[in-house]
Amino acid sequence: IIPPWMLALPRHGCINLHASLLPKYRGAAPIQWAVAMGETVTGNTTMLLEEGLDTGPILLQERVEIAPEQTAADLFSVLAEHGAPLVVKTLAALRTEASRRKCRTIARPRWRRFCNVKTGAWILRRTRRGNW
Repeated sequence: IIPPWMLALPRHGCINLHASLLPKYRGAAPIQWAVAMGETVTGNTTMLLEEGLDTGPILLQERVEIAPEQTAADLFSVLAEHGAPLVVKTLAALRTEASRRKCRTIARPRWRRFCNVKTGAWILRRTRRGNW
């Protein structure tokens, strides 16, 4: 969906806020699907973008309860209110040295084996400093 040349522009990668707890409801209309399927919990996910649709490494996630009377339209507003601070939190985390060593699965697929989930963020565990 986003061309590779555009994904390569930002030095630290492109970040996306997705309105579901990935990998569930990946793709289009995640809010509508969560309501249609009778879910009681959904949430937001920040992730690094890759060439595939919602396939990048997950950075942070936050759960949000779905009230029985909530519609998809109601949930849009709730997730937006929760999503903005999650993006700020993600950006702050990426400024730390540990977070800057995250996976670069597009540019360096061999690093994928070093990926590990820690405190909700995908980070790259390496002994030397990254050059990304």
